Amino acid sequence: MSNENMNEKQVLEKLGIDNFRQMPKDKISTFTSSLSEMAPEVAKKALEQVPNFVDLSKQVIVSLKDSLNSLMEHNSESEAHVYEGYKRVLKAQENRLNQDDGDLTEEEKNSIIQEMTKIVNKMSDKDTEQKTFNTRVWGTLATVGLTAAALVAIVLGGKNKGKGS
Repeated sequence: MSNENMNEKQVLEKLGIDNFRQMPKDKISTFTSSLSEMAPEVAKKALEQVPNFVDLSKQVIVSLKDSLNSLMEHNSESEAHVYEGYKRVLKAQENRLNQDDGDLTEEEKNSIIQEMTKIVNKMSDKDTEQKTFNTRVWGTLATVGLTAAALVAIVLGGKNKGKGS
């Protein structure tokens, strides 16, 4: 089955429902992502048939936002533990250098400094990784929100055209 310009029957089969009025909340995301694969008239007709599409979309967005917030919170806690570990190792290495009474060779001192440099680089890499992750997470949320807003505009625009005719 080609995904280009799916007809109503193909969309219903993909969603595993008998009609659009029975759209459960857990199918809204699949339905929304399938809209671009539907023939335009099928997409508009389907949107008009989904009861409370706006409310269901809002619920999905709120649920997604809550999940992302929870993920971000957990990630921040995990990241804090990683940084704390790095800081402890740096402090231990710094203490070794500061408490040297002359028994560390130049080679050992250089080795300690190299280890400290590696840890600082790892911390920098972790920071960059975290920023990239945050950008992706919030980008996903923004995409879902904008898609839902566009679909709401389509639905409301279609209903208003029908009332004005």
